[in-house]
Amino acid sequence: MKVLALAGDIGSQMADIRLITPLRAWSQAFSGQLTQRSFHDCSRADLRVADVLVVQRANTHRIWQLQQAMRLVGGTVVYEIDDLLTNISPHISSQASVVARHGLLLRCLDESDLVTPDDATTSLVHNDEASWQTALWRAITDTAWRQQIAASAQQQVKAKHQLELTAKAWNVALNCAIQRRSEAALPSPGWLRRGQQWWASACDLALIDARRWNRSQLNALKQRDQ
Repeated sequence: MKVLALAGDIGSQMADIRLITPLRAWSQAFSGQLTQRSFHDCSRADLRVADVLVVQRANTHRIWQLQQAMRLVGGTVVYEIDDLLTNISPHISSQASVVARHGLLLRCLDESDLVTPDDATTSLVHNDEASWQTALWRAITDTAWRQQIAASAQQQVKAKHQLELTAKAWNVALNCAIQRRSEAALPSPGWLRRGQQWWASACDLALIDARRWNRSQLNALKQRDQ
């Protein structure tokens, strides 16, 4: 099985922990092939060499279109999500932009064959600013409580998130998604839809170098400001 994994920044810690490291373990354990791309660095040509497209936390029009394109050619789409997109707390800095893109999030979810929720961010407190401030202050000042929480978290990780278990869980998810795609195959696109896809692919190819240049400039600015 050939898997193409996409994330906003494929080199980020979140992508590595939740996507790339588990999928690498899956590829080694189950003889799969893994290709990884950041959103800005993926073209429609990348879709042609994959059986399954795995998308992490996407809520943009372009990625929704890539999901559509993948399914139209008979490929499978798996969407990895967490509660920071579906139930984001008001005090988180990105809350406004996430809420504004809620409609696109729903489109991306609808254009998926399987959604894999990640409940690792489930809070230990009520999801409001005052409760979070209280909990953070207690974590700073109450050493015994902090150590208890850390020990409990380590036990949960060992019980549920060992790499071998995660690789097996991904294998189940990927095969389940492929099975769902085979049972609910989309009708062949007509000439109009084919023309639209061809035009979108040509435009996407023409713009990919511009997206890569833009991202390099943004990264340079971030490094300069650090």
